[in-house]
Amino acid sequence: MLNYETMSNKNLLKLALSENNEKILESITEYFGSLSGILINSGPEELENFGLPRHKIEQIKAYREIARRLYEAKVYKGVRITSPEVVYDLLKNKQMHQEVETFSVVLLDTKNQVIDIVEISKGTINQAIVHPRDVFKLAIRRNSARLILSHPHPSGDATPSSEDISVTKRLVDAGNIIGIKVVDHVIIGNGSYVSLKELGEI
Repeated sequence: MLNYETMSNKNLLKLALSENNEKILESITEYFGSLSGILINSGPEELENFGLPRHKIEQIKAYREIARRLYEAKVYKGVRITSPEVVYDLLKNKQMHQEVETFSVVLLDTKNQVIDIVEISKGTINQAIVHPRDVFKLAIRRNSARLILSHPHPSGDATPSSEDISVTKRLVDAGNIIGIKVVDHVIIGNGSYVSLKELGEI
């Protein structure tokens, strides 16, 4: 019986994809650094450039979707948010490589522990429609003391747009009136993130 726990990333990838070309496997694992890096950061064009056949690229996309659905088992409940990087780590598997913008809310208790992460809207290629009433109705219903906003940029560039900043300020103002603090807005790109709090926009 094989010992999967001690197996190298290259050999695990070899088994998962039934791929015997050692050069391709070594190039991919060295370039992305880890299996999570392959699942999260790889795009079809990059993988094709390594010589990986199209049907095996589809297998990687299927594994990515499996990982995303495992994430939805809500293993994040109770995690304490201490930095934007923690938010990024929780959401990157779900939000990276999305073809449209989705807007999610991380609901927190008074100790900054995650109550839930909920997707509240889905938009076009570059815009998700967000209404303050949807954000705070959800927060009130779940007894959330504070929250963090997050959405991906399908382009892969996490730089906030002027609309990102204006929507954030509108939600911060609404939260101040209601008494639910908007702690941050984390924008997720391809392998990177931007915190509007760290930028001084909150």
